[in-house]
Amino acid sequence: MTTLLHLNQAVLDMQENLSREQRFSQDACHNLLNGAKLLREAVEALERDIRAHFEERDRAVSRMIGTSQPYTTVIDDAAPAAPAVEGKKGTGKKDE
Repeated sequence: MTTLLHLNQAVLDMQENLSREQRFSQDACHNLLNGAKLLREAVEALERDIRAHFEERDRAVSRMIGTSQPYTTVIDDAAPAAPAVEGKKGTGKKDE
């Protein structure tokens, strides 16, 4: 009987250890994926900064040698207007 109790306890211990290992594995995967996402975002931001810096530099050099196109900025002012509210103005009297 004690052998069965010991075997049962050993099985329970293994199940607990495996469950702990599974949780650890899931947490590690989540943390590594978050780290990779942060790295990807950092690389994209670095690429944007490099591109912007060299585009600005190229524009400056082009202006110096006189081959630049006019630098224009487009501002989109076509923001959607608030819809007009249609209806009757209240006169304080109840409609009949």
